[in-house]
Amino acid sequence: MRPGRIGTGRIARGAAAVAGSRRDGLVTGAFVAAMLGVAIFAVVQSLALHRALGDNDAIRALASGQSVPLREAAPGPLLRAAAAERLARGRITEAEAFAPKFRLIDGRISAAAFHADLGNARMRAAFDLIEANEIDDATVTIRLAQEDYRRAMRLVPEDFDVKFNFDLASRLVRVFPRPAIEPEEEGKRPRDVWTDLPGVPRGLP
Repeated sequence: MRPGRIGTGRIARGAAAVAGSRRDGLVTGAFVAAMLGVAIFAVVQSLALHRALGDNDAIRALASGQSVPLREAAPGPLLRAAAAERLARGRITEAEAFAPKFRLIDGRISAAAFHADLGNARMRAAFDLIEANEIDDATVTIRLAQEDYRRAMRLVPEDFDVKFNFDLASRLVRVFPRPAIEPEEEGKRPRDVWTDLPGVPRGLP
């Protein structure tokens, strides 16, 4: 007896069954991959949110005067808050140590604000030196503040406050008296540079 021929209908049905099985497997695999991707994304977002909340808590603590240890790869706003906490206590040298960290992050606004804060702190220190008539030290301090303002302006040229403070520092340096050739007479009141500063009414500050 000759073997019977397999009908084309049976072949087509078998091929369709195999194709359907493969398609179901691909759909299932794609679904599993998609769910895995969603789960990974959720974990990453959760960790990012946790870090952001922790950074906000640290910034608030620093603003209240507390000392807070910084995590690795701290963002710009947190670095600025840490530097500002040092500056508020007059620790300019400690605040300066944060400068290299700002060069490692992509945070132009925070870096500019850091340099502006540093310049403002130097200006406050210079005013104290002027009041004590320590003009030479005040001059050096203000020139350092000018450099801080220049760095800030290179990062954020449109910041009017930084430009204003830089202009004030520049005018203040120009009116400082030159070193006297002869010592001042005993009992003679030293020159008050405040009254020579353009734009500042006499008798101020």
